[in-house]
Amino acid sequence: MFLFFTLRDHLQAVEILLSRGSEVNPRNKDGLTPLHWACTWGHTHTVGLLLGHNGIDVNVVDNAGDTPLHEAVRGQRNGVVSLLLNQGSVQLDIKNKKKMTPLLEAVSRGHLGMTHLLIALGANINAVDGEGNSCLHLAMETEVFNSEDAPMDLLNECCTALNLKKDEMLSGVVAAKYLASQGANFHHRNNKYNTPLDLIKDPNLRKKLETFSPPQCLLCRNKEATTKVHPCEHLLTCEECSKVPLKRCLRCLKPVTSRGRVEARKFEDRCVQTEATCQELEVASQETGEYKIIVPN
Repeated sequence: MFLFFTLRDHLQAVEILLSRGSEVNPRNKDGLTPLHWACTWGHTHTVGLLLGHNGIDVNVVDNAGDTPLHEAVRGQRNGVVSLLLNQGSVQLDIKNKKKMTPLLEAVSRGHLGMTHLLIALGANINAVDGEGNSCLHLAMETEVFNSEDAPMDLLNECCTALNLKKDEMLSGVVAAKYLASQGANFHHRNNKYNTPLDLIKDPNLRKKLETFSPPQCLLCRNKEATTKVHPCEHLLTCEECSKVPLKRCLRCLKPVTSRGRVEARKFEDRCVQTEATCQELEVASQETGEYKIIVPN
């Protein structure tokens, strides 16, 4: 009965059941809880009521491994996503049985606004799905992204950098450039051994994107090169491959006397505008009730 009232968004009935001590996390045969249902259908007031109840499990997974956040992102329930992200206990990187995180779901379904929020709150931008696809692979396969709550200023900069027209601002390639600016790895290969760049058919556009991607490790060819050798100072390997003893530089073949690690770009050095993002989150939450935004440091 609890699940039925949640599905129908009968707020008063849900309040009565909770006040009478009803179990707040009951499951149906598919493992869905009332919070799953409310998030799936975008019932923001019911979601807010459930989240305010002691004992609610915001990270509960159903039989498919989906959390309420997975469901809200998949359904593009922006207000619900804001409420869930306002919970200090929400876990951003839980993978379902298809190995999809909420961030990967957001990218695969073209939700740039949600993608931006999840990145700003610390979601793993280099998570991969069951086929080894990163958010960049998924972005390349998405023709057009949704503009709602998207970081248009950043997208405009990416579009300009690629010399693309304004009407291409929401294309998968521009979204991929934006994701790369936030630290997504252009060199990661999926299970088919394809990098995101391999999915670009236009050779000129691919060359442009290559100029924005960090240098590739010359050994594993799967990660960013962060180790420089001396005296030639060529950037050659990732941190893991730097453990391999090299007597000569892989580029110029000069003898290697020493090596040093180059710090990868810090999150704060990227283009994520956390303060503006938090303001967007607060506005979205205020539309559904008085919820204060708390962003982890």
